[in-house]
Amino acid sequence: MSTVENERLVRAYIEAVWNKGNLDFIEAVWTADRVAECRAGWVSNHQFCPKGRFSIEDVIAQHNKVVVRWTFQGMHAWELKSPVERSITVTGISIWTIKDERLVDSHFASEGPGIYE
Repeated sequence: MSTVENERLVRAYIEAVWNKGNLDFIEAVWTADRVAECRAGWVSNHQFCPKGRFSIEDVIAQHNKVVVRWTFQGMHAWELKSPVERSITVTGISIWTIKDERLVDSHFASEGPGIYE
């Protein structure tokens, strides 16, 4: 795949799965050994911020890597800490690796309030 196609794949994944909740898209773009882990990550995030949304701020694509700088905004709804919802904003960077038209790996670092704050 070209770097442009790799970027499109990552953008489509973020929009379809993280912003629209289309979990079937996980199976369409991830390697089979990562599907369960990706679904679990979405469920965990959605549990605490069910109406959250990722915005893509910057993208750099080179060879089989795509780097995304993003902002996540949502209402924190963790009732064990506080029954009151509050707005949160988290910023971060994710690095995606693509092989044979599939996402094979990702790493991220973020700043902002964690789910325990």
